Amino acid sequence: MKISDIKQNLYKLYRDKYGSDPENFMQLPQSGSSRTYFRLSGNMQTVIGVYALNVAENRTFFDFTNGFRSNGIDVPSIINVDDSEKFYLIDDLGKKSLFDVFTGNDDIDYETYIYPVIDNLVKIQHNGVEILNSSENAKNRVFSRSMMYSDLNYFKFYFLKISGVEYNDIELDKSFANLLDSLEDIPSNYFMYRDFQSRNILWYEDKPWFIDYQGAMLGPLQYDLASLLFQAKARIPQHVKERALEYYINKVSEYVSIDKDKFRASFYKFVLLRVLQTLGAYGFRGVVERKGHFLQSIPFALENLKWLLENNYVTYDDTYLRTLLLDVAESKMYNHTPITEGKLTVYVNSFSYRKSFPIDWSGNGGGFMFDCRSLHNPGRYIEYKHLTGMDRPVQEFLGKSNDVALFIDNAWDLVNRSVNHYIDRGFNSLQVNFGCTGGQHRSVYCAEKIAEKLKQNNQIIVILRHKEQE
Repeated sequence: MKISDIKQNLYKLYRDKYGSDPENFMQLPQSGSSRTYFRLSGNMQTVIGVYALNVAENRTFFDFTNGFRSNGIDVPSIINVDDSEKFYLIDDLGKKSLFDVFTGNDDIDYETYIYPVIDNLVKIQHNGVEILNSSENAKNRVFSRSMMYSDLNYFKFYFLKISGVEYNDIELDKSFANLLDSLEDIPSNYFMYRDFQSRNILWYEDKPWFIDYQGAMLGPLQYDLASLLFQAKARIPQHVKERALEYYINKVSEYVSIDKDKFRASFYKFVLLRVLQTLGAYGFRGVVERKGHFLQSIPFALENLKWLLENNYVTYDDTYLRTLLLDVAESKMYNHTPITEGKLTVYVNSFSYRKSFPIDWSGNGGGFMFDCRSLHNPGRYIEYKHLTGMDRPVQEFLGKSNDVALFIDNAWDLVNRSVNHYIDRGFNSLQVNFGCTGGQHRSVYCAEKIAEKLKQNNQIIVILRHKEQE
């Protein structure tokens, strides 16, 4: 739907409630969901307008919101709803999420923020069961074995398959089955938020408020706590996670009887499950859909995965999965240099067309893609077969070709023009890719030559990578 049509519908809801049109209308950044959010303000009243096509999901949100508010849980109130139930207004709880708190201050007292969140989480998990069961749109939702297996396959198909790490499909499925077997007897009769992470917790009026809970279902206690403490980019220090886990165990023990040692052991299995699920999501949203925020979260999620494995917190015995996940955690495909603020960073890459294009970590969708396959290939000759475009014999071979020189000159003319325009416009990222059949000779040579020219410009930062040579 056009923004103008969405605006018209949300204006009507605002006008029906407050008697006049808002003075300001601003679309908010898109999250991982299909819902679109807007901030409407006027007459000293600011609200959030929502456009969401999934009516069943919207009704679930309305049911849960009313149930939470009647149980004293701080969530935004529903101000007005369109007859179609695709447009609605809710409270504006400001712009500060718990994620902003965590990432905006190195000296933060984490417990001041995390413990009140845990207090509310325990209350939600306990009291939310009745709320969930009373909603016609959420009945019979359970975080079942098949759903967990689906999350693991999400990791397999949208992360592992495009990571370059080789794996045995049969052995991996056996490992997934082993992991799920170890979780079979964990009680799953609590309200499970499903995406309980710091971006879905707003810090408003000195306390936490909760949003984006319409995907909730019956599930285990451990999952939401794992989602909170091991959110990739929040980077909560490990000692804080450990204290928060103990705080949670003591708090939840006031509501239900649990074996604390078994709870700790199973908790880290759910951490693994959550980390793999988020890697699948980051792979899909980032690598497939090319969304920068998700791409930039991948290395942090891999840090969590590596920590789990190196510290033996996944205690069930599965040598194959452990070895495979260590390979994933150390995969060079997802090691990247962050974009440097203040200067234009130009990423120059060589790659093989037979494999995959380089990832654009900025989320801009990539830049120049030069096809070197029309150039004479040194790889056809035995003396160059095991060399690369970084080796002198290959450089001398290609350096004698007028076609290669003309190709590089033409590429440089285009790249240099863009670099100058990007600097003038204050852009911070440009990608320049050279591809050939194997990503070994021609593309490497051309990338080296262009990077050499770019490095003469002291207004930019140049990062050169040879994808297949790593």
